[in-house]
This record gives sequence, C-alpha cells and structure tokens, in this order.
Amino acid sequence: MSSLFPNILSKGKYTYSDFKMLTSGYVSGDIQESDMEDWIKHIFKRGMSTKESALYTKSIIKSGQKIDFSELDAPIVDKHSTGGVGDKVSLILGPLLAAYGYHVPMIVGTSLGHTGGTLDKLCSIPGYRPYLELDEFKNIVKEIGISIMGQTKEICPADRKIYELRDRMNMIDSYPLICGSIMSKKIAEGIDSLVLDIKTGNGAFMHSMDMAINLGNLLKKIGELNGVKVHVAITDMNQPLGIYSGIACEVQESINALNGNGDSDLMDVVYHLAKSIILLNDEEFDKEKLEELINSGKAFNKFNNMVEAHGGSLDEFHNKNYHSVKPTHVVRAHENGFVKSYSTKTIGEVLSSIGSGTLGNKDGIDDWSGLKVYKKIADKVSEGDPVLEFYCSSEEKINNLSKEANKIFEISERATKKQKLIYQ
Repeated sequence: MSSLFPNILSKGKYTYSDFKMLTSGYVSGDIQESDMEDWIKHIFKRGMSTKESALYTKSIIKSGQKIDFSELDAPIVDKHSTGGVGDKVSLILGPLLAAYGYHVPMIVGTSLGHTGGTLDKLCSIPGYRPYLELDEFKNIVKEIGISIMGQTKEICPADRKIYELRDRMNMIDSYPLICGSIMSKKIAEGIDSLVLDIKTGNGAFMHSMDMAINLGNLLKKIGELNGVKVHVAITDMNQPLGIYSGIACEVQESINALNGNGDSDLMDVVYHLAKSIILLNDEEFDKEKLEELINSGKAFNKFNNMVEAHGGSLDEFHNKNYHSVKPTHVVRAHENGFVKSYSTKTIGEVLSSIGSGTLGNKDGIDDWSGLKVYKKIADKVSEGDPVLEFYCSSEEKINNLSKEANKIFEISERATKKQKLIYQ
C-alpha cells in the first residue's frame, strides 16, 4: 500500500487536502491502482456530501490546467448534456450563442454506452482537428466565439485516469464521481455559467425523473460551490431527438437547423436551453433575436468559421455525399394505428453496433452510419409505412439487423398522447 494512502478509507469527512493527495498521487503514480480501486469501492458504499463532492471536483480541476478568459468582457458559457440518441443540440446551440455575443469553449466527448458522441460527429467533417493545443483553442474562442474539441491531457488528467479505472471496474454509476467528472471538465474550460440538459426517459442514463432531478441538483450545487452559475433543464429522451441519429447525418441535420430548417422538437430544446443560459447572464430573453440570428445565417457562419479554424471544410463534407449511402434497413409498421412508444436505448445500441458508437462495435466509427425517424410518438401509421430507417457502409451489418431492429417500437390501435419534451 502506498505511503500516501493509509487511513484514507477510515476518514469521517474528506478535506480538500485529502482529495488533492488522492488525485495528484494517482496521476503521478505515488498511489497505486489497487489502492485507488479500494477507494472507489469505498465511495460507492459511502457516498460523499455535497461539500465533499465540490472539493473532489476542485481537486480534479487542479490536477491540470484551467483556462483563463478573464480578459473577455462577454459571458463565457457552455452546455452539457447527459447524453441521448439523436442529441446534436451542441452543434446548433453553441454557434447560436456565439452569434448572440457569448464565448463558448466547449470540451466534448466521444460515444459512451448507447449514446452518441459529439466529437465523433464533428470528425466526419474532412480535416476537422478534434484536439488542439490550449492556446489555439483559447484563441479560436476569443476570435470566433466558439471552439469544440475533445479533452486533452492538460485538462483534468486525474479525471481521465480515474474514469478509465472506473470503466474497467464497471463502477461508473456513482453520483459524486459522475458529477466530479462532468463538472471538473466544464469548470476547467474557464466558463462563468453553464446550462445542464439532463435527459430522462428510456433512452437516457437517468431513466426516471427522480434520478434526473437528484443528479441535476448535485451538479448545480457543485458548480455553484466552484463559482459557476448553473441552470438545470430536464428534457425527454423517450424517443430520438430530431429526425436523424448517427454520425454525419447529425452534422447535416445541424447544418440544416442553423439554416432555418430544423425539426420543431429539436429547435424547441435548443431555444429552451438558449433561454436558460441567457437568463443566467441577462435580465431579458428575446427569442425573436435568436431566430433572426439563424434566419440571417449568422449562427451558421459561426459554425462554418469554427470548422475552418479547426482545419475542416464543409464543402468537402458535402462532397462526401453521406446521404447517398446504399445499404439500408427499413423498419415498417406491422399494423394500422398510432406509434405508442420507442425502446430508445435499444435504438442507440443498434446504432452503435452499425458504427455510430463503440458499444457492440469493434470496427471503429462509421461516418455513414445513421438512422432516419419517419414517425414520432403519437403519429398515425398504416400497415407497411416506414417508421425507422437504419443505414451504414456495411451491407453485412445492415443485413444482420432485422430481428433486433423490428422490436424497437410499439403501435397502439387507439390514439396516443404526444410525448412531453421539456419537463423543467
């Protein structure tokens, strides 16, 4: 056992010094992996107080660099989603907030479990550099208003190492450790305000409202104890968000939305989150101003400028003709009626298996993989109508979908209620 580790498991209350010893010691190698495993198991049983969770988060931030935007006079903001299927909101909301006059340093992840990864989607744009030096990232945020990249070794290295260990131990599901992982990366971006989009429903990690509320409250308190204003939104994930789910198709749908052609459900979430972050910084909210930023092309220009600053090209993206992918599997209605429900987590797992994630997929991300949703909950269908359409670049994977893909929605003879979209 490491000389730094004795007595840590018997602590009544943890101090910042305790957490700093743990996180810095594990990063440096002074604390052995077996000792950290014991501590993680201990936290799973013991939990942490809100104050301890905030101090743990602070220690994670201090294990690396925190970006400083203090020279900017506009709000420094970000959004975090707990993940879902078809959740491309960041690709629309970020440029919109930048066009509004805010600065958006956004550090995002790759796919996790059945949920899609924002970074994977951006990497379908030819030339897009997903990882930048911190100075370049900061300069793009200052000059353009937004930069979206993945977590680098300078940002919260303790989080990266501890998360990898938790993943190997199959011990991800601990509220204080989840919150520390999420909030440390966001706070390290140098933001002053954050909107949290907590997804709930059968396609979310927080599948019940109680789980979503508890997670949101803890995240909010941790952020506030570390000097960041936080608003918690709870939105639905009982069906895919928008029309498309996958990789390049979500980028294309985001481009469409930034040009005024967004799905109504998707844009309702975007505007709700935009309102939440704006009211953290301004006294009034003007939806018409946001709509004008989209209709005028200003929000799209922010996205295009960011892509170019990262080395990407939307012209080359369009030349890829991702929409022309051939192998498809159409799931049709087996009777007349109304769409009653979706098994959204299963949809995400199927998408991942054909290339939109790493769950059940050892072949890497397939930029061509995706899903088109023809019918939403409460929509009327006739027998034989297309409901969902899966596609990817592998004919073999598409051909193997039939059994699983045909069991992911229910049809009711009677009319059903439209799914609520925004809960809080």
